[in-house]
Amino acid sequence: MSRSKQTSKTEFAKKTREFLNIAYKDYLASRVLINAHLPVQGAVLASTAIEKYFKAILSFRGNESRGHLKKAHFNAVKNFDTNLWGHFNKEFFMLLQKIYSLRYHDNLEKGFNAVIASREFLAELDFTAINIQESFWIKLAGEKVILMYHQDKKQQDPRLFHNNHVLEGFEKQSFISEEPQLVYEVRNCNLRGFLEISYLAKPQTSDGKFMRPGCTPNGSDGMQYKTALLPLQK
Repeated sequence: MSRSKQTSKTEFAKKTREFLNIAYKDYLASRVLINAHLPVQGAVLASTAIEKYFKAILSFRGNESRGHLKKAHFNAVKNFDTNLWGHFNKEFFMLLQKIYSLRYHDNLEKGFNAVIASREFLAELDFTAINIQESFWIKLAGEKVILMYHQDKKQQDPRLFHNNHVLEGFEKQSFISEEPQLVYEVRNCNLRGFLEISYLAKPQTSDGKFMRPGCTPNGSDGMQYKTALLPLQK
């Protein structure tokens, strides 16, 4: 997508290496959970993984910005590589910001809602994480640093490769629409409180809209809700 950048400044390189390693571990764990049909847990870890990847970019340039995904992190990626930033789905980042709140249900505001479509989510996560991971190299003592990601990629670790359209060379939309996907929807309702639903959705391509409304009220009685995607008929 773009030419890899390099740094050999020891202080920057060491901190960047640390962020890349912990970001990759969160990303890998996220993949395992999503593939194991635990979309919420996987999505929360995806959120922290992308946050740490962004912080790796900041540290690569000798900067830092504490806290979870925010404007400073997005600007760091834009300034690092405008071409790279232009290929990313900004709604995916907005969903990651939102999903982070699902760590604690008691703090969710009324009306909070979200949708995680597993194959679509995983496809975008793989595209984002791998493109950031491979966007630069680190040198220490004149040698390129081989990270856990590079080792797992070389060995084709199944945790990294299973359902990974990027590394397996599949077109994104073809991967998403290849089979039904598990969908998780959540809403903190005024009448019913915290509502969660999970279902298999019919195979379809993605419209790229990650901020779909979840468990949308259908009627005024608070007992009927509309799903974001079309469920697979049993």
